[in-house]
Amino acid sequence: MRLKKKIIILLNTITPYQLNFFEELKKKVDLKIIFYSKNYYNFKFNFKKKKNHIFLDKEQNILKTILLNINNFKPDLVIVGGYRLKYSLQIVKFFKKKEIKFFYWLENLNKNNLIKYNIVKFLIGNRIGKSNGVLAVGEVAKKLYKKFNKNVINLPYSIKVKSRKKKIFYKNNKVNFLFVGQLIERKGLHYIFNAFESLSAEEKSKITLRIVGEGNLKNRLKKFMKKNSYVKYYGFLQGKKLEKIYSISDILVFPSIFDGWGVVPMEAMDQSLSIILSKNVGVSEIVKHKKNGYIIQPNEKSLLKTIKTCIKKPKIIKFQGNRNKKLISDSICNSKKSANYLIKKAFRII
Repeated sequence: MRLKKKIIILLNTITPYQLNFFEELKKKVDLKIIFYSKNYYNFKFNFKKKKNHIFLDKEQNILKTILLNINNFKPDLVIVGGYRLKYSLQIVKFFKKKEIKFFYWLENLNKNNLIKYNIVKFLIGNRIGKSNGVLAVGEVAKKLYKKFNKNVINLPYSIKVKSRKKKIFYKNNKVNFLFVGQLIERKGLHYIFNAFESLSAEEKSKITLRIVGEGNLKNRLKKFMKKNSYVKYYGFLQGKKLEKIYSISDILVFPSIFDGWGVVPMEAMDQSLSIILSKNVGVSEIVKHKKNGYIIQPNEKSLLKTIKTCIKKPKIIKFQGNRNKKLISDSICNSKKSANYLIKKAFRII
């Protein structure tokens, strides 16, 4: 008699926050994760490979390797991380032939391009309907995928919650703003440049703006920094180096044009930061406007108005940041709670 259920997860590539979730999940089930690649665009992650990790970068026949691992492992459930994985149609046919239960794990779709949105929704609807269920990243995504499959579980991305430390706010008597993410237009970085540039000299003297990440707007960032001495750039950071930057920051600025969920805001909230968050970021559904931070329209005008409010009334940031630590700890965005929730819900369905 097998004591543990078996799960295989198929993913394009590796990210640190997922590893935390997988470590919690591994305590409950026999887990194997198959990654198509170690590389992630604009990110330089360092991580320690585990025995249950399989990478396909050097495989001559990727499809054969995937099917062989699934066949030999004999999972009770396979979780397919996205509808665009290479060979996904062939893999799903294999599931059906072998009567293997499988779920898709999907973010919400981007409605900014309505034509593309409707085409993608049409193309993936049939695939989703053939699965045993969907792990939807957020309630908005859950509502969308319920149209195609009755078994939809809200399973947003999650992080490992850190032990609580006393947060020091307003380091150097400044309001310390922070952006973490890819230096690309979709992340709303151009709104950040324009909004902060529009501040008065007096307002600029009261702040710092720290920026962490890599991307194709790096040259524009360098020009922006030459004109603004309050801006500090750190390149790509992870682990303890990134935690140190969170610890000296007060409020995260995250004005993305679209993000299916948004892991950085969760990390910032866990570090007791307030947040300025675009309404088009999935994680905004767990945030209450003015209680945990600010939900804004993804544009320069809305961002500028909110930045000015934070500079004028900095004490609000402290109250919001302290609330955020508890919110993340108590929610399904806590990896430990998330892993338990998945097992409870998924195996009840299959």
